[in-house]
Amino acid sequence: MQKEVLIVLLVSFLLLSCSQTQQPIKNPSSDVTVGFIGCSNTRETVEGYHYLGGTKMWDSQRRYGSGTIIDWSKDVNDSKYWKVFDEMLAQYPHTNTIWWELCIMDEDRTTSYEHAAIILNEVRKRIPDVVIYVSSLADYTEGICEITGTFGLEKGKELAQELDEKNQDVFAGPLLGPMAPEDTADDGCHLSSPDGKRKLGNQMRLFFDAERLMEKSGGDE
Repeated sequence: MQKEVLIVLLVSFLLLSCSQTQQPIKNPSSDVTVGFIGCSNTRETVEGYHYLGGTKMWDSQRRYGSGTIIDWSKDVNDSKYWKVFDEMLAQYPHTNTIWWELCIMDEDRTTSYEHAAIILNEVRKRIPDVVIYVSSLADYTEGICEITGTFGLEKGKELAQELDEKNQDVFAGPLLGPMAPEDTADDGCHLSSPDGKRKLGNQMRLFFDAERLMEKSGGDE
């Protein structure tokens, strides 16, 4: 009888151990140091980064939908975007770097450096000594996204360069794209799943996780 009881206990222990090892392991908050600002394309790019094993960035946020420069720069004290940003910063207090994708709609022709400067100041208030990397939205090899038009993409490139040149804490971020038809969703704007997310997510990993990837590559030799 004692032997049967021991066998039952042993089996139970093994089953419990197996179930525990199958649970996903979350990164400690101290490992997450890169936050982000942007729009739905930004969120999809971050999804791709995590899908490919990236670990340094905040979780992707659907509440960043739209998220143009003008959206982020207005009503900052009552902004849904900054509320989400503050929630994520509280969750990952070791954040010291921000990736900012410059999302601009074709209709937002008034978008200016002044709008971007408001966003910069808000980030600096929240994260002293922050380092900010700016990227424009990815180009497309075919067609034009109706949401951004040509204006949104070109204005983003112009502002990215201006922000880099005028600010000591702002640097050129990852150059994303170009997005081929297979990388683009049916709407002609967003990232396809999985191809588009994988492509841009990998570009993000090569930029933000370069040191870790080099260490891993060296260890495999």
